[in-house]
Amino acid sequence: DDYMNSWKTTKEFPPGLYSHNSMSDDTWTIHSGYRDAKGVLGRMVNQLSNQNNPYKSAMYTMNGYSRMLDGGILTPETIDPGEGVVRFTEFTPLEHDIGNLTGYESESVFPETFASALQKSLISTEQFGADLENSTLESNRSFPRDNNWLGPQLEEVSKVIQLDSTKNNMERAAYYTSIGGFDTHGTVDIADLMQEIDDAVDAFAEEMKYQG
Repeated sequence: DDYMNSWKTTKEFPPGLYSHNSMSDDTWTIHSGYRDAKGVLGRMVNQLSNQNNPYKSAMYTMNGYSRMLDGGILTPETIDPGEGVVRFTEFTPLEHDIGNLTGYESESVFPETFASALQKSLISTEQFGADLENSTLESNRSFPRDNNWLGPQLEEVSKVIQLDSTKNNMERAAYYTSIGGFDTHGTVDIADLMQEIDDAVDAFAEEMKYQG
């Protein structure tokens, strides 16, 4: 008992151990116990972009918002597997009006920040969206799709990497993909999920080898 009591007082454990949301936060931030921690990918891209010899960097998400991307100076491009870049469908008819709306300079930093972010995100998604829409893998590789959620995400990642290396001259980038369903409750058998990951990653690995 004395040994166990001394061990308990000298070892530190993450708060909320075995709590789903707490452990997810710890994974996304790699900063256990710090509620205001920024995402680990966001922080990494910041460091790459802010060093003395900065890398041209980018962030992309294939599965919506994730705290892992939070806190970066770059806004991640959102890509929907099968649909491509999520774009503002009314951008063309409203482009002039949006320019007028955001063109005036404000005395407050808040509307200036918003206007700048709005303009950059709209222009970026239009340009990048068009590039990705017209992009196909030079390898013509097929990624697993039937009952496989990860395969289409990694196919989009492959297309973006191909664009980044051949057209955008991107030096470093973060790509966020996600797959769930591991909280099976009624069983500890996750063989099907592991097979889904294996099939998707196998195709992705072969594509990366092809792209060099």
